[in-house]
Order: sequence, then C-alpha cells, then structure tokens
Amino acid sequence: MDKERFLQSGLLEQYVLGLTTEEENEEVERYAHAFPEIQSEIDLLRNAVRQYAEEQIATPKINHHPYLSASPTAQEDEEDFFTEKSAPAMSQWIMAIFLVLFAAFGFYYFSQAQRSQERLSQLNKNFIAFKNDCQKEQESLQELQQQVAFYENNLTSPLQLEGTSLAPDSEVRVFWNEQEQLAVVQVFSLPDHPVSKQYQIWADIAGTMVNLGMIDAHNTEPQIIRCLPKASSLNITLEPVGGSKVPHVDQLYANVSLP
Repeated sequence: MDKERFLQSGLLEQYVLGLTTEEENEEVERYAHAFPEIQSEIDLLRNAVRQYAEEQIATPKINHHPYLSASPTAQEDEEDFFTEKSAPAMSQWIMAIFLVLFAAFGFYYFSQAQRSQERLSQLNKNFIAFKNDCQKEQESLQELQQQVAFYENNLTSPLQLEGTSLAPDSEVRVFWNEQEQLAVVQVFSLPDHPVSKQYQIWADIAGTMVNLGMIDAHNTEPQIIRCLPKASSLNITLEPVGGSKVPHVDQLYANVSLP
C-alpha cells in the first residue's frame, strides 16, 4: 500500500483511538517511521483528541459555604457533602469519557467522509480526462476513416512525380480528386534546402502556372494542397520562404503530367 492510500485507509484514526490490533499497530508504526508526514498526522490526531478531552473533563469544583468551617459539626457536614457528591461526580466522569469517545468517533467518520469526497473528486477528474481522451481518439479515428475513404475513392488519382536532373532521386506522390476538389501531397524524398528556401507546388492550367501551396520537405505526413480543375501537370520548384507569385522554372525539382 502506498503512502496516500495508507493515509486514506482510516487506520490512523483507529490507531489513535486504540481500536487497532497488534499487527495493525506494527504496520502503523512502520509507516510512521518511514514517512514523517504520517507521524505528523498521528500527532495531529492525538492532539485533537487530547484537546477535546481536556475541554470536556474538568475537576468538579466544591463550593465552601462560610458556615461549614465554623464547628466540628460543620466538618462532619462537609464530609457528608463529599460522600453525597461522589456518585454524581463519577457519573460526570463517565459522561465526559463517553463524550470524548463520541467526539473521537465523530472525528474519525468525518475524516473518512472528507477523504471519500476527495477520492470522488479525483475520480471525477480522471473520468473527465478519460472522456476527453476518448473524444480525441474518436476524432482521430474519424479523420483516419476519411483519409482511407479518400484514397480508396475511384475518382482519386495517385500521381507519382518524377525527379528532374536537379533531384533524380526525388520521390513525391500526389493524390488528386478533381470532383471533390481535394488533393494531398506526400513527400518521401526531396533534397535538403537552405533555410531561406522552401518548396512550392504548381499546376499548369492552360499554359499558366498556378500556385497550389507550399510544401514542408521534412514532413512525411500527407499535406493538403489546392485542387484545381483542368490542370495538365503538377510541378515542384524551390522558391524563397513564403513562396513566389511566378515559379523559377530553372529550380524545377519534380513534375508529373495529369491524365
């Protein structure tokens, strides 16, 4: 049992009240020796019970009547007074002890209820976190299902771009669905470039190069790009960071013709 579970077990309260077995006493003392926090909790509980006992148990006060010490008869009366009062005094002590035990048990059950509430609150937090995780997993699953449906769609064309003389070993694939106006590019291999440069993909539409978006060459995950109708080819060039309005054709790294 770890320290936190031990503190919440209720064994400390029973130990302070003397309700534990010898085996449980040894267990409490072992934990108290290993963890100063547990010893502090024991001391706190003992002080609370002791303080309550001191408040409840008070020595009965005897009021001396001025006439009681005037004569031997008065002294005899005083002795009779003590004798007559002894029984009620004992009853008061019993009642005080009962109140102390009652308060101790009340303190014990109050502590248990408070710790149960704390555990319930923690369980509620854990449940909310678990629920959020499930929701994220559900969203990820839905996204994955959408991707699979897109790739398996008969209208989605897988296009393998060929590397030019600048990058003959380049490997880039585009999935193109003109009907859904959706396209993704996946980079498997492109040459490293200076930090001031970035890859940009273009569509040749009726002889005009139209920007489809920027490409992260270090990201092997599918990247969404624009999908425009009537494109005759796709082309990747190396441009300044942020892209260019017109491609630098002398920096063409990969391209493919559309069917």
